[in-house]
Amino acid sequence: MAHELVVGYQKEQGPPRCAFKIDIRKAYDMVDWRYLINILRGFGFHPVMIKWIEEMVTTPSFSVSLNGETHGFFHGRRGIRQGDPISPYLFTLVMEGFSLIFKRCIEEAANFGYHKGCEMLKVTHLCFADDLFVFTYGDVNSVEVLKKALDIFALRSGLQANLDKSDIFFGNVPTDTRNAIRACLPFRCGTFPIRYLGVPLSPVRLKMADYGVLVMRLKSRIQNWKTKYLSFGGKRQLIISVLQSLQLYWMAIFSFPAAVLLEIERLIRDFLWSRGESSRGRYRVAWSDICSPLRAGGLGIKNLAMWNKALLAKHVWNLASNHDSLWVSWVNRIALRNSHFWAARKSSRWSWVLSKIMVLRPLFRGFIKNQIGDGTRTHAWEDSWLMCGPLSPIISARFIHNNGLTLHCTVARLVQEIGNAWPDQWTQRFACLTNNPIPPLSLHVNDEFFWELEGRKFSVKVAYKSLQGPAPLVTWTEAVWFKGHIPKHAFCMWVACRKRHPTQDRMLSWKEVPPDMKCSLCLEVGDSHTHLFFQCRFAHEVWSRVMNAVDWLNFPADWDSILVALDDDGSKPKRMIHRLALSACVYEIWKERNKRLFTDEKRTTQQIIRHVLETIRLREAWKTRNKPNVVIHGDVLYKIAD
Repeated sequence: MAHELVVGYQKEQGPPRCAFKIDIRKAYDMVDWRYLINILRGFGFHPVMIKWIEEMVTTPSFSVSLNGETHGFFHGRRGIRQGDPISPYLFTLVMEGFSLIFKRCIEEAANFGYHKGCEMLKVTHLCFADDLFVFTYGDVNSVEVLKKALDIFALRSGLQANLDKSDIFFGNVPTDTRNAIRACLPFRCGTFPIRYLGVPLSPVRLKMADYGVLVMRLKSRIQNWKTKYLSFGGKRQLIISVLQSLQLYWMAIFSFPAAVLLEIERLIRDFLWSRGESSRGRYRVAWSDICSPLRAGGLGIKNLAMWNKALLAKHVWNLASNHDSLWVSWVNRIALRNSHFWAARKSSRWSWVLSKIMVLRPLFRGFIKNQIGDGTRTHAWEDSWLMCGPLSPIISARFIHNNGLTLHCTVARLVQEIGNAWPDQWTQRFACLTNNPIPPLSLHVNDEFFWELEGRKFSVKVAYKSLQGPAPLVTWTEAVWFKGHIPKHAFCMWVACRKRHPTQDRMLSWKEVPPDMKCSLCLEVGDSHTHLFFQCRFAHEVWSRVMNAVDWLNFPADWDSILVALDDDGSKPKRMIHRLALSACVYEIWKERNKRLFTDEKRTTQQIIRHVLETIRLREAWKTRNKPNVVIHGDVLYKIAD
């Protein structure tokens, strides 16, 4: 909403207007307790609850700490404690008092002017906790009304505007009027872009440098992690849970430029495959494959460009379904001027943020459908209430007018005019209507919007899946990413399933000279994926003895057969132990191969087998919350009876 209201501030045209970004001085610490209690009573809270809140707020005491020692104490006289879970809610009620005071001052003043685009909905300010943004007409009279409201609010609540941190922004206001306004409210003159609610606020499209704050935040996190020893599985988890969450808030508001997305993806990609603090490492799998879903053989890492569109799809959904919010009401009535959302044409009145959202309409239009109830909320020509989709591409505006209908007609109005079935003239001219009859109306049921995928309910996750589309599934997903998997083992197993481990036969295709073409485990034949895991004498001994220990009889001798056998493998506990054994063997064999190839360290098959079995035992103990169900005796893993 703030982006919509600051449109045109960079231009010297249009009506004069002012915006005030007001910082409340020591907001939580200066709240007057009597004012807070009166606010609670005024909003009709139960007396018992008011008493509880009053007891909680008015009883703190404080001590002074000098050189690590506390001395004496004194009682508080005002303020609410920061960090207390209920404090933000109490402060919201306090600021609601300002809204009521400001509204009363506007009603009493005969010369208050509304900001451009605000008079119809009576929008005067936006407030989130102590972040207050006020919008007025660019004249002294309107600013004096704001000053009066701030003074009354400060007198009653104890909260005052911080003159050193508050800014004023002028849009096409003459110089002499600016000076008079600043004499009334001596705030600093601000310039766009500014930081508002954690993101840049600007009347023009953000530049590459404006995204630099976000990129530097990602770089600092990655640089800190590169100094630590992390497995590939640990890096994957950090990427999914931390790095992709850092830009989530920004992506839910802005449509990112392609250059910024590429830079962020490059940082994430380099971090995933890096081999140290300064080494980038070689990419083993294409990034498009990594961003595929787990069931399609990927790592489940989000494709940032697609994820950005899916997050913005929430705004498209809200506008299309006419969600009950101030921003949606403002866009429909002011920006679109009551034009239908799907039919509205691009306008210079829109902010650059809204323009980017409207560009995404064709991408999501096919997924947003209407289920007819009484037909009053569904547009007859633009909404998708028939199997053939919207009627506007099929039926021309001239034909609609010739039949006595309007372009703003609803389904209810259409049925009232033509009846419950298409006229013969319509079906003869538009053949698709024959197979798309008008659904019956239910007078006491509202029309509903639904998303044509997965349960008909919209979510960003569903929108992202819609953009991904169907993908060819792989058979080994459950064998790698099963419940209870060990991350570093699962990642190594995933690379092995894709046959992308840098064995020496693959290094020849990179035009690099391998250190030694002989297998480092058996020193007999060339090193390759097939030989390393199945034909090598050393690896075969590890496989056979581990599989005997976990009671996996008739263990297959090739990769594809192993993955198929895992899906058809007995009970769930037995299947989990077999999957743990498989991924642990792949990881330990690959680890031993690298140790022997690049260092002088060696382990015997017996040591590797014992390590694999101990890993399975510990994982089973973790899964059962420190109640181990398996024990090792010799080289055999035994299941303890419940």
